[in-house]
Amino acid sequence: MALIEVVRVRKAYGKVVVFNDISIAIETGEFVALLGPSGCGKSTLLRILAGLEQPDSGEVRFKGQPVAGPRSEIALMFQTPTLLPWKTALDNVALPLVARGATWAEAREAAMRYLSLVGLSGFEEAYPKQLSGGMQQRVALARALAVEPEVLLLDEPFSALDPLTAESLRAELVRIWHENLSSVHTIVMVTHSVDEAVYVANRAIVLSPRPAKVVADVRIELPYPRNRRSPEFQKYVDLLYSYI
Repeated sequence: MALIEVVRVRKAYGKVVVFNDISIAIETGEFVALLGPSGCGKSTLLRILAGLEQPDSGEVRFKGQPVAGPRSEIALMFQTPTLLPWKTALDNVALPLVARGATWAEAREAAMRYLSLVGLSGFEEAYPKQLSGGMQQRVALARALAVEPEVLLLDEPFSALDPLTAESLRAELVRIWHENLSSVHTIVMVTHSVDEAVYVANRAIVLSPRPAKVVADVRIELPYPRNRRSPEFQKYVDLLYSYI
């Protein structure tokens, strides 16, 4: 049994059919990149996996159980940080833990650890307006990791950042996942970048224009950290481009 199962899912908004009978299985330990043209439903699929939307038909299962709504084992991180501007970085990370029953002291202790993990030691008392875009996204990543999910869903988390900042955060995310530095062992990330998919993921799923179907499911068998200049890296880039 796969960790996450998408079973014959259909989703439409009015007359616009996003998916029609799509099925995907995701195993524990995978880093899956979702690729496809704009508007094909990648972000919609991510919201369905998170339990924020329900399919019109078909089913999504987590460990064999239907996903009927948000679950504590699954965290979703958006393209923009969505931080509370009146809260410090520390309290932005701590607040979801308090909402789950932790005391403020317990939550802030955990928040300190995760801010350190994403490279923000010394910025705990900074407010979002005092942080760069990349630093704000690091806070958002720390917040997602702090609730200790098993699965992390990422909706183009680096697309709004400058190239150097995005590159740094990609490497940080891969390090945290690959070295088992948090509770997250499985990641599903929406991206428009084939290069990014090959750099971070060990599996890439390519969707067609809507109504979306899976047109390619590629295992990326390269060691971490990955070298973009290697011929093997470029072979995977070329292969994925051939499906888009």
